[in-house]
Amino acid sequence: MKKFYFIIFLLASLFLTGAGCIQFGGGSQALDGGVFKSTDKAESWQQKVALAAVRPSSIANVNVSVMVFDPQDPRTIYLGTAENGLFYTLDGAESWFQVSAFSSGLINAIALDSKDKCNVYVAAGNKIFKTTDCLRSWQNIYVDTRPDQVITSVVVDFYNPSIVYAGLSGGEFLKSNDAGGSWTAIKRFENKITKILFAPEDSRVIYVATLNQGIWKSTDSGINWGNLNEDLHQYGGAFEFKNLVVDTSQKDTLILASKYGLLKTRDGGKTWQPINLLTPPGSVDILSLALNPQNGNEIYYGTSSTLYKSVNGGEKWTTRRLPTTRAATYLLVDFKNPNTVYLGTTKFKK
Repeated sequence: MKKFYFIIFLLASLFLTGAGCIQFGGGSQALDGGVFKSTDKAESWQQKVALAAVRPSSIANVNVSVMVFDPQDPRTIYLGTAENGLFYTLDGAESWFQVSAFSSGLINAIALDSKDKCNVYVAAGNKIFKTTDCLRSWQNIYVDTRPDQVITSVVVDFYNPSIVYAGLSGGEFLKSNDAGGSWTAIKRFENKITKILFAPEDSRVIYVATLNQGIWKSTDSGINWGNLNEDLHQYGGAFEFKNLVVDTSQKDTLILASKYGLLKTRDGGKTWQPINLLTPPGSVDILSLALNPQNGNEIYYGTSSTLYKSVNGGEKWTTRRLPTTRAATYLLVDFKNPNTVYLGTTKFKK
């Protein structure tokens, strides 16, 4: 029934905005930001910034903070920005809609219920919001009373969507067993939580990355924790976190992007091995990282000017200039059609 209402909502949106209102650029053709899409594994790109509204007509100037696929449909993507709120697409970025409840401001995190696409969680500032009716209405389900705290990550258990986790800038790790109705702080990491990930084969296995104190792991849904840092000490800069991704094609395999470069584990974090890059360790600021979900040997990472790609686990690399003057701050690879890659960009202030 919720899916039916979602379709009605979409049709109504299209009717109200009108096909003729979907424009590419208009007076903003010089703007080269927003989102780019490749259908040939990042060999070529097209800017995808058409906003289904009369004004503005484009998202070509937004700075991307987060992009998330709908777990049921990779053509549905949620886009969080640094200043312009929340957007979504239902057609693989051919057209975008802005969520009226979040028309401005920074979106820190987005999480979706893998079994009900109408349940979406959004973190903005020190609050978490939730919709259960496909974006039509929102409820504030968590607010931190400390104004300096920021919700940095939110994830939904893919096996039991009633379980939701959230990470804070102060290091608190929160858990809800009732889909956000109530929360408990089950761990304090004493360092900013930067990312939360599940092992793809078992949602009880959780990885938490911190800003500069390494990575932690729980195998029992957050009851007990151990750090994965012992082997990282040999790599200078490995504790300066940039990104962490799970290889969904190989069990217990993750890749860490840090100031050092790229490090890979094949045993759930017990040991780490460097991936040889074209540049010396510590010389490049890696801003985005993604893997082919069907083949983890296909690696992409982006910097302020260049996209790097390997099809053999890092043995060899090819490079391409970015299709924009902006930095590559987010990468997504379509989990059904890995030929399709999305790039989110940011213009950093000098």
